[in-house]
Amino acid sequence: MLRESQWCHVSGMADVFSMKSFRAIARRGDSGFLVATVLLSASVYVTRLGFYSDDWSFLGTLETSDDKSRFGLFASQWDFHANLRMRPTQILYQGTLFSLFRLHPLGYHITNVLVFTGAVVLLYWTLIDAGVARPYALSVALVFAVLPNYSTDRFWMAAFGYSLTLALFLLSLYADLRAVRSGPGRLVPWKMASVAALPVAGLGYEVILPFALLSPIVVWIRASPTSPAGSRAGSPPSGQGRTSEATTLWLSE
Repeated sequence: MLRESQWCHVSGMADVFSMKSFRAIARRGDSGFLVATVLLSASVYVTRLGFYSDDWSFLGTLETSDDKSRFGLFASQWDFHANLRMRPTQILYQGTLFSLFRLHPLGYHITNVLVFTGAVVLLYWTLIDAGVARPYALSVALVFAVLPNYSTDRFWMAAFGYSLTLALFLLSLYADLRAVRSGPGRLVPWKMASVAALPVAGLGYEVILPFALLSPIVVWIRASPTSPAGSRAGSPPSGQGRTSEATTLWLSE
């Protein structure tokens, strides 16, 4: 028969696995809620959107390009505007969208909604992995998803690259945070994803660069065992604390 200390160890391990499973279920539920919120709000207007303002200058350049290959569309935009030369990610993204949808706006807008939805979910995941409590992480992501003060990014094709840049930056930061608490077998893939996404984001819209400088600080704080964020991922609970932590888990992480 197992001694009391062995039973405590087995019970503690069962609690750890149960809590990890609960966190995974909660994260999937929250992610689904955010996706549904963004898609539901977009369904009201996405089919009625068209092209506006600077969209037509970009579309005119793409449509009149003699070479409709990806390289040709990239080159035509590169020559069109000097400011675009510091945003090659945006050039490639707009050329790809044009190759797929030409002058039909619905495809552009559906793609943008999907990219923006991914950015909202990545924001939530990043906050959770940075050690932010679940209610706050969900609230911040939800408010960001429905804020009206950057609405041009939702219907202006010329600004669609900004949503892509944001999504790529959040992907980089999330992958870096995941690498912090990953085992040796997953450390390298997460780091590679982080390193690959960050420069692509930086070459999409330069406003993201100051945030990229803050990323190592966030990761360092999360990795530090003495920080509040780092201690959240510390040793498993024991004794009477197991019951209280399991009870309050829904509101904590």
